[in-house]
Amino acid sequence: MYLFTLAMKQATILVPFVVFLSVTALPPDLRRRADPNDPCLNETPTLDGPTSDKSAGIGVEFEASAVVFSKPGCSPADTNQAKGLQVGDRKGENWQLTADTTSEIAGLLNAEYILNGKTIKVGTGAASAAAAAVSSDIIAWSPYSGMPNNQWNIEGNNCNPWAISNPGTGNSAGDIGWSTQVTAPLPFEAINDLFAAALVTPVTSPLLPSIRPSNNIVSVTPKFFQSSPNGISPDSVKADVLGFFSLVISYAKKATPTSPPNYMEKSPKFTISIMPRTEFVTLYAQVKSTLPGTGTLYNLVKILACYKNDEDEDVELDPQFCGGTVAAPEPNSYMDGIGWCLKNTDTNDQDCITVEDWMTSIASGSSPDKLTKLDGLIDGQIGGLGTALENIIDSTRAVPLFEFRNLAGVEAGKMQDAVSKAEQAVITYFNKYKTLPQRKMAKRQNDVYGCPITSPPSSTTPTPTPSCTLQNEDPDQGIAGRGCICGSTTLPLLTVPSSTDPAQSCAYTAIPTTNGTNPVSILSSTYTSACQACTLVGGIADTPMCTTIAGCATSTPTPAPASTSPPPTCSVGFYGTDTSCGGKCNGANAKCECIEAGYESFNEACTCTC
Repeated sequence: MYLFTLAMKQATILVPFVVFLSVTALPPDLRRRADPNDPCLNETPTLDGPTSDKSAGIGVEFEASAVVFSKPGCSPADTNQAKGLQVGDRKGENWQLTADTTSEIAGLLNAEYILNGKTIKVGTGAASAAAAAVSSDIIAWSPYSGMPNNQWNIEGNNCNPWAISNPGTGNSAGDIGWSTQVTAPLPFEAINDLFAAALVTPVTSPLLPSIRPSNNIVSVTPKFFQSSPNGISPDSVKADVLGFFSLVISYAKKATPTSPPNYMEKSPKFTISIMPRTEFVTLYAQVKSTLPGTGTLYNLVKILACYKNDEDEDVELDPQFCGGTVAAPEPNSYMDGIGWCLKNTDTNDQDCITVEDWMTSIASGSSPDKLTKLDGLIDGQIGGLGTALENIIDSTRAVPLFEFRNLAGVEAGKMQDAVSKAEQAVITYFNKYKTLPQRKMAKRQNDVYGCPITSPPSSTTPTPTPSCTLQNEDPDQGIAGRGCICGSTTLPLLTVPSSTDPAQSCAYTAIPTTNGTNPVSILSSTYTSACQACTLVGGIADTPMCTTIAGCATSTPTPAPASTSPPPTCSVGFYGTDTSCGGKCNGANAKCECIEAGYESFNEACTCTC
């Protein structure tokens, strides 16, 4: 198998000979990455989805850092332009060979086969067939530097033709390792299962990495809610909510201080192996209607960050984020000062956001969220498919798209089996979670401030322009389809061409006069809060109608004192002391650590060669 291994000061190509490339001689805007199992390796093209008819699709990428196209003198801009574009005429039904900028060196491109997630539908057998065709094409192509007619045109590229410069010998196509990543729609209950599975050894899911699957993973469990933050008890929280917050907390806890800003050139997507391709406002809409209305999303996240998983499936307090006890955590101010600062060296655009900025943008309902927008400076992969949702097979349930990264590298002969196993895992989750979790309507009453209702609430006259809110499916409330709640009126979704926000489907300017079938069951609830008697029409986060309760007085609980202990400091360094490999090795078969731009990970049993 042909692999790249990397050191900070040099890149080494493991072929029958060794080549050293000085970093200082390379353009600063192109950076290296490594072997088929390297978490720093994968880039995503635009063919991972979504499907045009919103049916469940599956996209796969096979990328080989050992198959290199070279064009000395090609500029960084022309090199980057080739990303994701077809090489020659190597294509077939639902697949094509493309170029990628994995090496991030001007004049060098890598080979990447794409199984088109826009056209391949889950459960049709098309993914397996395309993988088999790619496997056959690799053997037939047999790329190496001395191959006949070694000239390759990349679609629309100014540097054509390119030539294969690696591998250096022929008859080795079947031994080349190809990194793998899969894009598919999954419900948050399945994401919750995968986060939990990532912490269990050995990992058996084909949608998780084979090396360090638990890297930076936080699996949020009901025990994270033992203090009932925002009124959510551990008994009431459901699997989809756990999956959503596992994703959010895993990103949030790896954020770094933003003052003074330390601008990075690497996407936050490298934090964990499960990356959302649907942006976070749309993700939050999948669970928002089930969360109580007390407290802010950011305050809830600060409480959940107080915990970390331990080895016996329990939780313990994380002192970096909290004081207090496991039962009564007291968040400190550490999270208030962390976030992400990114800079694009090509355009010199840069920006910083904090975790609080990110949470506020999600809660605002304005798509896209700030982390998705920030990642657009560098990579545009996190949330890069916008509000895209696809339907579970044989269901009207629409779920987000995710990319499963850093999966085990495979050789050509194992591609079909790897794709079949990944697709079957997706189908298994579809069958398991075809419908939404059953739950009660989110509780709106605040027990501390509540007073008995002594008079019914008054009604208000609707305004001429209706205020409408999107209502998603909720089977346990009798809601089998999506619709728009406009006060006491329920309306069907509008068809909005080029819509970028699901809420646009409810942008009514007037109540229609034509009668039609009610798409959503209207529910009403009454509650008391701060000496107000309120009626909530629709059962979702709409504007309630409230009246003051005569003779009622509020009592405010004394808040718990905030922790004054400073957060602990930590530092990172290279594993080992042998300076012959840039300080990364300490003898043969030592662990190699890749620490780039603040994102740390390492591969075990990695042989460092100088």
